[in-house]
Amino acid sequence: WYAMLGYPEGSIRSHRQHVRDILHPDDAPRGRTALLAMFRGERDDFQVEHRFRHQDGRYVDILSRGKVIERDARGRALRAIGTHVDVTALKHTEARLRDSRQLLETVIDAVPMRMFWKDTASRYLGCNRRFAEDVGLPDGT
Repeated sequence: WYAMLGYPEGSIRSHRQHVRDILHPDDAPRGRTALLAMFRGERDDFQVEHRFRHQDGRYVDILSRGKVIERDARGRALRAIGTHVDVTALKHTEARLRDSRQLLETVIDAVPMRMFWKDTASRYLGCNRRFAEDVGLPDGT
């Protein structure tokens, strides 16, 4: 965890306070809600993506997962385990893929010819705007 976020080992005295300090403010409510639901017994586990501020100031996308492994007689969590995984590279790849797809859709829609494509079972998978308009698909899509 220290290495993932660039902090020297042993530099964090209070994990709870440190997390509050470096968690992106927009992500805090979602993470807190999921964690509290698990601790209260409303769920046995949680999974949340959020951003933590690296020591160098940039934000790192983290996938947090946790699971209660022991509860008291009233259902309150006594022990839990969890992981933090850096998914920053995955998030960047997803963004590039979305941008690439948007560019491809823009180019295909700009082609003056009518176009469609099918899978190997001859099921329609998509078409450009001109084809959609010609066959009367709603909103031209």
